[in-house]
Amino acid sequence: MGMPVDRTLQDLLLERIDADPRLDEAAGLLILAAADGPDALMQALEDRAVDRAEPTTVGQAVEPVGAYLGPITVEGFRGVGQPASLPLQPGPGLTLVVGRNGSGKSSFAEAAEILLTGDNRRWSERSAIWREGWRNLHHPFPTEVSAELVVEGVRGRTMVRRWWPQGAELEQSLTEVQPHGRSKTDLLSLGWDQDLVAFRPFLSYNELGSMLDEGPSKLHDALSSVLGLDGLVTVEKLLADARKDREKAHKDAQAALQRLLLRLEQLDDDRARQCVGALVGKRWDIDAVESVLLGTTADGEAASELGVLRRLSSIEGPSVEGAVEAAARLREAAAAVAEVAGTDAERARSVADVLQAALDFHAGHGDGDCPVCGRHGALDPSWRASADAQIRELRVAAETAEAASRQQERAVRAALDLLTAPPTVLDQAGQVGVDASATLAAWRQWAERPVADDPDALAAHLENRLDPLLAALELARASACAALDRKESQWRPTARDLAEWLGPAREAQRGIESVPALKAAEKWMKQTSSDLRNQRFEPIAEEAQRIWELLRQQSNVELARPELEGTGNRRRVKLDVTVDGMGGAALGVMSQGELHALALSLFLPRAMLPESPFRFIVIDDPVQSMDPARVDGLARVLEEVGRKRQLVVFTHDTRLSEAVRRLGIDARILEVTRQPASVVTVVEALDPVDRYISDAWVIARDEELPAEVAARLVPGFCREAIEAACTEVVRRRRLGRGERHAAVEELLLGLTTKQRAALALFDDPGRARDVYTGLNRFGRWAGDVFRAVNEGAHQGYAGDLSNLIRDTDGLAKKIRAVP
Repeated sequence: MGMPVDRTLQDLLLERIDADPRLDEAAGLLILAAADGPDALMQALEDRAVDRAEPTTVGQAVEPVGAYLGPITVEGFRGVGQPASLPLQPGPGLTLVVGRNGSGKSSFAEAAEILLTGDNRRWSERSAIWREGWRNLHHPFPTEVSAELVVEGVRGRTMVRRWWPQGAELEQSLTEVQPHGRSKTDLLSLGWDQDLVAFRPFLSYNELGSMLDEGPSKLHDALSSVLGLDGLVTVEKLLADARKDREKAHKDAQAALQRLLLRLEQLDDDRARQCVGALVGKRWDIDAVESVLLGTTADGEAASELGVLRRLSSIEGPSVEGAVEAAARLREAAAAVAEVAGTDAERARSVADVLQAALDFHAGHGDGDCPVCGRHGALDPSWRASADAQIRELRVAAETAEAASRQQERAVRAALDLLTAPPTVLDQAGQVGVDASATLAAWRQWAERPVADDPDALAAHLENRLDPLLAALELARASACAALDRKESQWRPTARDLAEWLGPAREAQRGIESVPALKAAEKWMKQTSSDLRNQRFEPIAEEAQRIWELLRQQSNVELARPELEGTGNRRRVKLDVTVDGMGGAALGVMSQGELHALALSLFLPRAMLPESPFRFIVIDDPVQSMDPARVDGLARVLEEVGRKRQLVVFTHDTRLSEAVRRLGIDARILEVTRQPASVVTVVEALDPVDRYISDAWVIARDEELPAEVAARLVPGFCREAIEAACTEVVRRRRLGRGERHAAVEELLLGLTTKQRAALALFDDPGRARDVYTGLNRFGRWAGDVFRAVNEGAHQGYAGDLSNLIRDTDGLAKKIRAVP
């Protein structure tokens, strides 16, 4: 069976079909069959019983369960060589996974997706080259991805593992699921096969970027897929494809038939005329044509032109052996009769015949006078007894003559039996172009009986008339065979092509009968799909609009509530916006960053629906193309989602983590770094100030590093820490006043360390000369530290580096506390 659509959608369709009395029953069955997949639809169209698809599991089937993600471990996959783990903590909350491009962070996101789905949207719809390099070059084997799941209602953690044997292709992976304290099973046991389509919890950057730029129909389908509504499109497409295939098959068969009819009409052949008659109507009589081709037609075959030719070509004359034997017997019988003529035997037979006639007369008329001589009272019982005795004696004496006579009678009858009338087919020969007049004349002469049935004359008749008849018959047969061969040679190529046409034509005619039901199913499905989309999309549209308001921040683009509209080739997503009060279409007026924000607004509500068993959402690089203000909005959206779901966001853009820290959003930040030979490490990330302080300590404590190098590097990291503290204060203060994020970033761009400090201390970069006065409010040490790190970054620092780092840390804390 093909893959069925979401069972929830099937139930909705069934409910609406049952509630709609206007829908034809056949159309309703086709809709439900299409919802069960292409194989089920094919069965329904062929009037076979449909086996409703059920979710397939190994072992006992279970209901879909909810789960959170635990640590994800990757080895030999994409950018990760030796085993590396991403230590996710199961449960609601926001986790940022940060790292530079090429650090290997996205390999964890791709690993989570391929682990559960067996594929990755980043490369699934791209050219084959995107699928290459999935094995790590530095550590190609073993290749394995795994994750711990905390499954609701299941004690302990469930380990999900996917691995590739050595030399296996990407599609040849193996999987296993190991619930805590239970036997191993496979992914199907989780019951997520349908939910991974309907509530897919993964969103990659390339999906985010391409979702809205592939045309109105593809956008509609992409959004339906993200929303778990692609099953409706699947059903519509299956029905439409089935209809189109059948219409095309019938159209092709009709076109081929027109060419065949032209050829058939040019043939002077009864078979061709019968086929034309069977095929010119609206419904082709395929069985009749097949009977013609097989030669099994019964009606009119004997009288048909072809039947006449066939009978003429096989007509048989009198048997030569029979005629010769009959003539010989006639002559032999005639000789036997002649031999007994004039003998006592002949006289005794003649007298016996006369007496027998008298006895027959007496039997009929009784006693009386003799009818021959007239003697009175001659015929009486005494006479009868005497006559009977005399006949018996005479018959014995006449036996030889009797035998000769009987032999002659039998010979004559046998000879006359050979003189049959001409077959009626000879009278029909002229109608089929065969000249059988000589044959007919010879046969009539043959059938003509000699006078008085004289044995010698009859024997001579058989001997003299047979050869001319047989010679004429041979000519007639040859002429009929030649005519038959001509017809067959003309008929055979067309018959062959017609026979080849029959199979597809029979299927096409059977298929076209289901087109009305398919059209009715399509029409109903289009309307119902629209209703179901709007019904199911309603809460998502409202939530998407609300999320957009959070994401758009200082954008002047307002989004109307999204709508899915249209059907078939006219389906599209209605995304209307107003820009400064002027209406327009979103795709025409939005920037790339705004389009990404819009796509995210449409994805998140679906992923968070209560029906989804996934308590986690994985998003890869949502920040790209977003301006600074929108990053703040994104951080707020992620904070809100993180209260309800385990949200894991991968990004190389430091603005998101900076915004999370600045806005006081509770989030865990994991930093991914990649060393040579694809050695990937994951650590808890520090904020920028703490990171620079930590880097300074690493340099100061490196005993192998020359002291003069450390004296130049440590002050540089300390200065970066103070600049980061000043930047944090400026952003917090000015964005808190409602200033545009872009304006704040532009203000910070290109400032010196003193100007950045003046902006943090006095909200005025022009007061750089007052920086030391402002810092000394914290104590005279503060100005000394500021001068030391600023000058030391250029000239080196001659004092104690450890004290400098500790003082820098203290100064940074003082600056960060500035209101």
